[in-house]
Amino acid sequence: MRWVSWDAFHFAPHAGAFYFEYVVKPALGLGETNPAALESEAPQLERSAAVLDAHLAQQPFLVGNALTIADFCVGVLLPTAGETHLPLAGYKYIQRWHGRLMELDAWRNPWPE
Repeated sequence: MRWVSWDAFHFAPHAGAFYFEYVVKPALGLGETNPAALESEAPQLERSAAVLDAHLAQQPFLVGNALTIADFCVGVLLPTAGETHLPLAGYKYIQRWHGRLMELDAWRNPWPE
């Protein structure tokens, strides 16, 4: 629960802003993406990403050596990181963790044909 709660207040709100600007707004016809709207979100997201990255440097998953629901909760926006321009490329351990999640077929392709 610690990581699920942390995500709700520290990571998801800021990563979600990128998702909203780059995915939701265009999909709903709410106007063009406004990168300036993300200027205040980026530093906060980067602070949260630094905490997450430091934690993942010590272990393969959020709660030790096993995959838990916390990994899915915190990682939910990572599959769209490229599309949403999440500034996470410099976080080596987040990238490694996301790679582990992407090994799961159901995570990689949650809506199969």
